Amino acid sequence: MTKYLFIFFLISTANCVFSDSNNIIASEAELACSEGKDKILLLNDLALDYSEISFKKALAFGNQALEMSVSNKYKCLEARTRLNLGNIYYEHCEYDKALNQFQKSLSLYREDNITNCVNINYALNNIAVVYEVIGEYTNALSCYLEALTIADEINDLDGKATAYVNIGSFYDSISMYDKALEYLTNALYIFKLKKCANGLATTLGNLSTTYKNLGEYDKALKYQFESLKLEEKIDNKSGMAMAYSSIADIYSETSNHTKSIEYYNKAIELAKSIDNKNILCGAFCGSGRTHFKLEQYERALKFYQQSLNIALEINSMEDIHLLYKRLSETYCLLGNHTKAIELFKKYDKTKDDLFNEALTKQMVRMESKYRNEKQKHENDLLKSRNQLQKLKLERFQSYMIFSVTTIIILIIVVTLLLHTIKKRKIAEHKLFESRKRYKTIFENSPLGIALFDENTTYISANNNFLEIIGSTREKMAGFNMLKSVVDKNILKTLSNALNGKKSVYEGRYSSVTGNKSTDIRCTFNCIEDKAAKVSGVICIVEDITERITVEKERRRLEEQLERARKMETIGLLAGGVAHDLNNVLSGIVSYPDLLLMNMPDDSAMKQPLLTIKEAGERAAAIVQDLLTLARRGVNATKVINLNNIVNEFLCSPECDSLKLNHSGIVIKSDLCHKPRNIIGSEIHLKKMLMNLVINAAEAGGNVIDITTRNLYIDKPIKGYDNIKKGYYVVLAISDDGAGISPKDIKNIFEPFYTKKIMGRSGTGLGMSVVWSTIQDHSGYINIQSVETQWTRIEIYFPVTEEKIKDEFDALPVEEYTGNKESVLVIDDIREQREIAKRILEKIGYSVNTVSSGEAAIEFVKSNAPDILILDMIMDGGIGGLETYKRILEIIPGQRAIIASGFSENNDVKETQELGAGIYIKKPYTIENIGIAVKMELNRDKSVKYKE
Repeated sequence: MTKYLFIFFLISTANCVFSDSNNIIASEAELACSEGKDKILLLNDLALDYSEISFKKALAFGNQALEMSVSNKYKCLEARTRLNLGNIYYEHCEYDKALNQFQKSLSLYREDNITNCVNINYALNNIAVVYEVIGEYTNALSCYLEALTIADEINDLDGKATAYVNIGSFYDSISMYDKALEYLTNALYIFKLKKCANGLATTLGNLSTTYKNLGEYDKALKYQFESLKLEEKIDNKSGMAMAYSSIADIYSETSNHTKSIEYYNKAIELAKSIDNKNILCGAFCGSGRTHFKLEQYERALKFYQQSLNIALEINSMEDIHLLYKRLSETYCLLGNHTKAIELFKKYDKTKDDLFNEALTKQMVRMESKYRNEKQKHENDLLKSRNQLQKLKLERFQSYMIFSVTTIIILIIVVTLLLHTIKKRKIAEHKLFESRKRYKTIFENSPLGIALFDENTTYISANNNFLEIIGSTREKMAGFNMLKSVVDKNILKTLSNALNGKKSVYEGRYSSVTGNKSTDIRCTFNCIEDKAAKVSGVICIVEDITERITVEKERRRLEEQLERARKMETIGLLAGGVAHDLNNVLSGIVSYPDLLLMNMPDDSAMKQPLLTIKEAGERAAAIVQDLLTLARRGVNATKVINLNNIVNEFLCSPECDSLKLNHSGIVIKSDLCHKPRNIIGSEIHLKKMLMNLVINAAEAGGNVIDITTRNLYIDKPIKGYDNIKKGYYVVLAISDDGAGISPKDIKNIFEPFYTKKIMGRSGTGLGMSVVWSTIQDHSGYINIQSVETQWTRIEIYFPVTEEKIKDEFDALPVEEYTGNKESVLVIDDIREQREIAKRILEKIGYSVNTVSSGEAAIEFVKSNAPDILILDMIMDGGIGGLETYKRILEIIPGQRAIIASGFSENNDVKETQELGAGIYIKKPYTIENIGIAVKMELNRDKSVKYKE
């Protein structure tokens, strides 16, 4: 919502921000002939004229005006100049500097000799606007309400109206729309009474925004059109452009895309004419969003790119962050996945930069504020003590002089006596002033301060102390800390202070005289009399709730990062083990296929061979779990309906076996009628669901509920994972079993972290596979559990707009039989070469094998195989990618298929870009290697392979 800044009321019509170049030239010419206050006023005019043209020049003129005002002690002009400088800094997003200048201006206006309620009002409103921008909402509201009170006292209608607009805008920004409408309606009434077109236009625009946020689009459109008419009437082109853009936004929300595009175009044309890059950036972005909704992705891409160029030019990080994401989505829908991934990485980086920048600024601001206030308090206290000591010394010297002079002569005694009385009055006056300053410090200190007597009975306290502990002066009357406080740690700290030891307490304090529990930092200091005896106790209290909240959030993020690093490290280990096991399992899985092809059905060896093959396939499934854990297992993704995955599992032998082993378990399903599609791997999602249901069954409950639902998250959720905004399909598995203890819940995804008996209930990898599968599908997990009662695990999968494609049956063996085509197998493992050779010869191919990339290069220098079977990872020499590059230099267009124990990686994709064909995964079967070779031999060389 647009802020109606008070600063613009302060500027006369001759000092308009959008002065044309003739006014600037005339002002600069006049500046050379002026001096004194006139020169300061001209410098202020030029600073405001240049604020929209050149930030450096505006700042230079403003600082020159400030220097002249300070050196000549023109406090009114200094206050006005600081107000202008604050506005310039604000317009260029340097909020800390803007706040500093506004606060100094307010301080000058409040001095007795230049008190001016209207100007104080202006400064308060500007300070409030900056507080709101930097997120200090309590301070912002306090300033707005103080400005409204002052305007009401002096019957300043302009000030009241502006305060109403700003307070309404503030309540809108924190989603308190009823309050926002109340204040904005009051402002509208006053501006109509005053016939102030500027104020009416702004207030109508703000009312439109509030009704839009409430979803009342007809009213929003009505008020925005009224605002536009007023902007046109006063010829405020910037306001007109903003109104066009707002109208377009409303039409977009109501799906009237034709009207939306029409008004975005008007906003773009007008913003270009006045060179307003902020409005232009927003209008381009909005137009791109509308074309995106119409599925006109090429046009959406054009507008998004124009918006991004402007955002980069004006360094608007939040707009850049948003546009990277939208460009990535658009490129993805256009099929340019490489560009989409590149922009999504930029989006991820800008998101981290924005978060780190915001967190760093907040922590630095809090630390600086605390350190400055603490130092100021300590300095003032030390100064007060020094002045008291000085007064005591002066009094002693006066008495000594009086005694000596009395002996010398009576007349001198009388004279000195009068002189001493005079000095005494001066000293007493100074002491009175000192006590007055001390009282001011005591009452206005940002820390809570309370005084107690030598028995720790309450004497007095400032308002901050009473607010922090949630009490009142009446309730504190007669309060004794040693007798009434029940917290042993606080009593121990107090006892240490009374004994001259360290006396600082940090922790939770539950008020004895109030109903408030607060995290505090409490310091006790003893007051000693002349005899070094304790005559009282000072208690200084600080509310550290915000600091503790920040520390908890930091620890939570650190734990989350450590968990991710641990899983990544374990994944690397699992990936290496899986690669080696795949090589070992190739013989167990592949040789039975070869033997069974020529074996009669009544052979006594047929059943043992089938048993060997099934055992190998089960071992391969465990290897697949290791690859999933290594996040290298998702080798094929497609559009999936999550309900199909659940229904297939419920009808599967695994589910029947689970029900048989846990006869008391009832599995219920409540599936969404039309869940949105997701992109993923069916085999991994089925394995994930099976592991979750097995875990739920072994929790010892009676009922397992499986549900799916569509969900839109409009605000990030902080749970086990930080779930971002967006559209999701949510899979939830609930049980009424033993639950998970808080101690175990953060470790359940670690491999072999299990309460089950190893070998009886599973491999110890089940939940680790679940975690890796969720990561590979860009999903999130949230866990809720009450120990001994229930557990609910929710998994959030991002949705896709793609449709489910039809699947085709596998080809019969006759379709991939060879005709003596020559095949060169390149693999560093002897068993793998032998298995591939036997399978291919069995189905009609002529096969040669080599054990390294270097040997393959030598082979093709004198032979030209029809196709290569290329292993990607070969120890002791060059890998598959480099081997294929060198072979292409010898035989351009050489056909090849890629084989590996891992799933696809960057080397595989780069090899396919060079011209290689399909990727197949070890261990080999007759079907997968036969189909792959046949497909590649029949593929048109001019068409590169795409997954």
